[in-house]
Amino acid sequence: MGAAERSAFPRKLLPRCVRLSRHEDFTRVFNDNLRASDELLTVLARRNQLEHARLGLAVSRKAVGNAVHRNRLKRIMREVFRHMRSHAEIVDKGGFAQRKFVK
Repeated sequence: MGAAERSAFPRKLLPRCVRLSRHEDFTRVFNDNLRASDELLTVLARRNQLEHARLGLAVSRKAVGNAVHRNRLKRIMREVFRHMRSHAEIVDKGGFAQRKFVK
């Protein structure tokens, strides 16, 4: 029995179809996008031809710190996306943290 099965709060994973995983997908979002940012986070969005929104995260060690902090931030961002997915526009979204995030 794995940790997720024993946990009082079982993990709810994002299906593969809603994740940006290929280099080409990330490149398209990073090169041709609409951008929204504040001092901590930048979100890029690009319309896709699918029937659902997709999420891709790029969180650098320089911006956030060690792996524990990076993975926690990514878990939180995925969970927000998972809850908002039904209301999201049909776009590919890429998010990355700014350097100030570490402070």
